[in-house]
Amino acid sequence: MENISRVKSNRILDIYFRLQQGEVLKKTDLARQFQVATRSIQRDMEDLRCFLTEQNVNQEIIYDKKQGGFLLVERNLQDDRLGLVCGKSKFTNEEALATIKILLESRSLTKEEMFPILDKLLLNCVPQKQVPIIKKLIANEKSFYTEPHHGKQLLDKVWQLGEAVTKQ
Repeated sequence: MENISRVKSNRILDIYFRLQQGEVLKKTDLARQFQVATRSIQRDMEDLRCFLTEQNVNQEIIYDKKQGGFLLVERNLQDDRLGLVCGKSKFTNEEALATIKILLESRSLTKEEMFPILDKLLLNCVPQKQVPIIKKLIANEKSFYTEPHHGKQLLDKVWQLGEAVTKQ
């Protein structure tokens, strides 16, 4: 009995690790890999969902019909300080690349302001296994990034302006 429990624990940990890496996991493929019934995989997913809920982490496992499998996504959370809502899923490669290219092309911030924003977008909005691909695609643009000629940092001023507009 103890051996069966250990096998199930290892299976669940393997599934969770792969989900964290951004993989889309198909129930039939997992059942075949682990030599169990698809119902066992379904129970494993439910166990993982319960665990994530109990741990109060901002992740959840969903079944994506379009991709035909399970994936790990960020839960909708409201960040009151920033007024932002985190989406239910990470950006697609295309969305992330387009967003980063738009920011770079705007040339509106100093490197000290722009590059940390790009790093945060990559870290928080892109599946981990896709980050190196996007980094490679934007490396040239980052190395030739031209800052605004005034050289002044603007993020604080943009925030202050936004606050002033909302108060008036």
